[in-house]
Amino acid sequence: MHAVRTASGHPVCRVAFSPCGNWFATAQPNHGVTVYDRAGAAVRTVGSPRWTDYTGLTFCHGGAWIAAAGLKGIAVYDAATGACLGSTHYQSMRGFRLGSTGDVLLGVGRGAILELLVHPGEPMIGRTVWSVTAGESGEVSHEGRWAVAFRPTGRPIVVDLLSGQESHVLDHPARNRPNVPGQHAAPVVGFATAPRAALAAGTSVAVFDLTPAVDRPVASDELPAPRPVEKACFTLPPPNCWPAGKPWCPPFSLTPDGRGLLVKRPRERVQLWDVDAGTLDVEWSWRLDGITCLAVAPDGLTAVAGARHGRLVMWDLA
Repeated sequence: MHAVRTASGHPVCRVAFSPCGNWFATAQPNHGVTVYDRAGAAVRTVGSPRWTDYTGLTFCHGGAWIAAAGLKGIAVYDAATGACLGSTHYQSMRGFRLGSTGDVLLGVGRGAILELLVHPGEPMIGRTVWSVTAGESGEVSHEGRWAVAFRPTGRPIVVDLLSGQESHVLDHPARNRPNVPGQHAAPVVGFATAPRAALAAGTSVAVFDLTPAVDRPVASDELPAPRPVEKACFTLPPPNCWPAGKPWCPPFSLTPDGRGLLVKRPRERVQLWDVDAGTLDVEWSWRLDGITCLAVAPDGLTAVAGARHGRLVMWDLA
């Protein structure tokens, strides 16, 4: 275990690993985005605005760029120099969650999934690849294959970004969630490199298999069959000490193979659950105040926890 105190005392609200796993970036409100090496040494602080909130953080362009999203827009930076390559402050692109596929940056929010085309020195352009009426929020996977979107009513849906089609409907308590501010915690979604996704929407953390469905040919006069409702392959309920009726959306992260669920538990403990077996593998506990986010490296060997007061902890999962 290796503890790091960042240059700022503001909480670490986002952590993202580069595709190669040699670097990771953190986002801190009122401070910006900082790049660290695998040993936890700060490499550089990119020229990001000191936003009061960050909703998305990801590496793109093969790991050469870092993209950050907040309530004021989206900005992209050169990971090597920290220079700003482009930004947008359009009202329609605020509060997005971010992912990437190849050289294309993806954003999801406000009922739409956009391809964000970045050309250094030119305005950022967004092209809608999927949209839903009255959509709430969602998340896109880091490699850009999947996105989960929430409607104000109804079950969460999964979009296959390769085809632009809805591929799964998830049987999750987020369904029929009243859209009343302050009464429900915002849904949290995590993806694995394997075709799995985990959802937390206030009642449990559930893991779903996202194996692409095989569509049979449909005759021209035949209506397409409705998408089947996908059941969770693993569900982690709130701890026994959790107050009844209080939303529970803990920080969590799936391991790249989708077999492990890293999740924060009471008293600032972090547990690793075996999704396939449904058992607790290992638990860690540090003197860390207020864990806010968790991330696992692409090779599945290292994990990072961000916390309040600018604290980071890195440890070996093996």
